[in-house]
Amino acid sequence: MKYLPLLCFLLGPLAFAAPNKEILELSRDVANLQDQVRTIQRTLDENLSQLKLQTQQTLEAINKNNTAIAVMQGGITDRLNAQGSTLAAPVAGVNAKLDQMSGDFQALRSSVDDLTTRMNKLQDEPDESDAESAGGSGAGGRGSRFRFHRPVHPSGRHAGAPVV
Repeated sequence: MKYLPLLCFLLGPLAFAAPNKEILELSRDVANLQDQVRTIQRTLDENLSQLKLQTQQTLEAINKNNTAIAVMQGGITDRLNAQGSTLAAPVAGVNAKLDQMSGDFQALRSSVDDLTTRMNKLQDEPDESDAESAGGSGAGGRGSRFRFHRPVHPSGRHAGAPVV
């Protein structure tokens, strides 16, 4: 037992050498993991800053487009209002002229209807002077004012004439 402390002294570093090797491997692995985490964090920060920049640029472009659209809409509205005001008078004039023409055509139609009625009455009534000279033969007789001829058949005969 005398040699036990000496043995521990000699074998002690050997016993602690194995855990030191494992600790060194673990500390190396932790260092590698820390380096990887730093790399990931740096990449993430770069990507995030790029994303933020692109989002700001997109927002600015959208705002510019909205402004341009508002300007275009205002211009279109102004042009439509100007066209509406310049076309209102001519359209009203055309509308008035159409109303006048409609009234004129209606009056013309009424006049034509009246003339047609008068003509029919004249055709139906015998002329008194012709009726007296013909000996009172009546309407459609020989002394009638209007004489209507029977239609002619394509063969040259009068319609209703006896066939010989």
